[in-house]
Amino acid sequence: MPQQIKEQDAAALVDAIRQHGGIAGQKEIAASLPQPVSERTLQFRLRRLVDDGRLVREGARRTARYRLPATYAVVDLSASAETPRKEIQPSATAVPLSSAATEIRNYVSQPLEKRRPVGYNRDFLDSYQPNVTFYLSAEDRARLASAGRPNFEAQAAGTYAKQVLNRLLIDRDFEAGDEPVKLCVRDGVPVELRKQPAANLEFDTIGESVGFFRFDEAGARRLAALVEGYVARDLAHMPHEEAVRDLLLERSQIVEVTDVTGAPWIEIDFSADVARATQEVLPQLQRLAGVDK
Repeated sequence: MPQQIKEQDAAALVDAIRQHGGIAGQKEIAASLPQPVSERTLQFRLRRLVDDGRLVREGARRTARYRLPATYAVVDLSASAETPRKEIQPSATAVPLSSAATEIRNYVSQPLEKRRPVGYNRDFLDSYQPNVTFYLSAEDRARLASAGRPNFEAQAAGTYAKQVLNRLLIDRDFEAGDEPVKLCVRDGVPVELRKQPAANLEFDTIGESVGFFRFDEAGARRLAALVEGYVARDLAHMPHEEAVRDLLLERSQIVEVTDVTGAPWIEIDFSADVARATQEVLPQLQRLAGVDK
């Protein structure tokens, strides 16, 4: 049986996270504990609470943050058994959400007794005729059909397969905040590439842009032309993703997004990052690809 932690130790962790608005990193948690613990002990306790469903972990190891579930009951050990538990509502997520996603989140965050029970509509099932009656409205069916249709004219066989060389990578397991460059996608199409997307932007998927881009010759030439425009306007100091963003939004190229959530990768800013990438990350990628050293 996995080693358990004492309830008072678990409560101390929960209270430390509550002091930071319901979400905090390991260093913040350690600084808020009433009694100091070793880094190894703290990692073990956090992992146990995550496994038990009492905490939710967000982000990879280097940027992991821990938050309380939507509604978390904290036990006051000094109170009697009849004392009601205190309900703690964590702060809203820092990740931008579309209006539809916000509406869904707010609805499912309500207590069960306030949600409308949903079951089978027997009358609909009995009257359903394949290809005659529909569950989705005509408007929804048309929108989904349009989203699944490539936005270019009919071309020779194999043309589309060649053009999907234009590709971006997205990692949905990322640290919320202003530092990561967010890649926002709607219906499979990238719609934003910036550190801070607009509040009213509509999208169905968001993650961190890994920073590896692949383009075919036409895409690369167009990107080079956009970069030249920045240099000519004396804007060479702008972040590199601005030119890539312009390429995405002008829709002159077909660009696909590949989800690499869970795959190992690292940002390389310093020489030490290169060493770590070679010694730690590359072997993991080789194992995933089935490549021997």
